Amino acid sequence: MCKRHDNTDRSSEFICLRCLKKNQVGDKMRRANMREKDHVKNLCCLCTKLQMRTKNLEVRRCDDFDERMEYAKKIKSKYYDENNKLLLNGKQRICM
Repeated sequence: MCKRHDNTDRSSEFICLRCLKKNQVGDKMRRANMREKDHVKNLCCLCTKLQMRTKNLEVRRCDDFDERMEYAKKIKSKYYDENNKLLLNGKQRICM
């Protein structure tokens, strides 16, 4: 049986920009290489009952979670409107 090594020193956490909570789906995602600061990733989130992908701010192992949460609050309007509808290039995205 293969033993899986769980190296949490190289793991990232994510903040969902839709609900502004820690995304439990992408929790402790391991990364081979560190991403740049302010990296936004598409992941499923429990706030949508895993039905759609949301924009998520990556919190690297060297980042302060509370500081990244404050930054997430500032950039949320870049990705979502006041009704939590995804924006595309500053305009509301129409889903079919």
